[in-house]
Amino acid sequence: AWPRRLIPLMVDPPEHLKYRAIIASAFSPKAIDALEKDVIEVANGLIDGFAKDGQVEFMHEFARVFPGIIFMRLMGLPLDMKDQFFDWEEKFFHGGTDDDKKQVGLEIHQYLIKLIERRRRKREDDLVSRLIDSEVDGKPADDETIQDFCFFLYIAGLDTVNGGLGHIFKYLAENPKEQQWLRENPD
Repeated sequence: AWPRRLIPLMVDPPEHLKYRAIIASAFSPKAIDALEKDVIEVANGLIDGFAKDGQVEFMHEFARVFPGIIFMRLMGLPLDMKDQFFDWEEKFFHGGTDDDKKQVGLEIHQYLIKLIERRRRKREDDLVSRLIDSEVDGKPADDETIQDFCFFLYIAGLDTVNGGLGHIFKYLAENPKEQQWLRENPD
């Protein structure tokens, strides 16, 4: 088990809402609409990469990579390290022993501490900078809170959406009528 708090997941109401409010605007409909062009560009780029082959190992080549890249952009993680980030995520959730998972968690945590330090020196338009500038109950968020929140975002952002995409596309593969309905109703 990870020895630190996963904020906001492990914070009870009403505190939970205070922490969620810090990032809520980053996931508002308006903010998500602003990402649409980039999201479509990433999806099309990935699809173009395997369309010529006529087949794809969906989970590995799309469901994992697509939301991962979008999340990395939101979080401010460098895309040239995506293989390392995916490797850490895989080992943290699906790796060997609890000690192995804890070790990987520490590697992720150390990386995030360095990222937070870089953002303290130079803010960017990302979730890490938003957390650094956040307040809880009128006080700046402390280092532990920022680190724990970043860790939670990292593991949640790289592990949850790919599973959801897998279930959606499995459902569509098994239900041709639903596929047809989507083709006829693209909006």
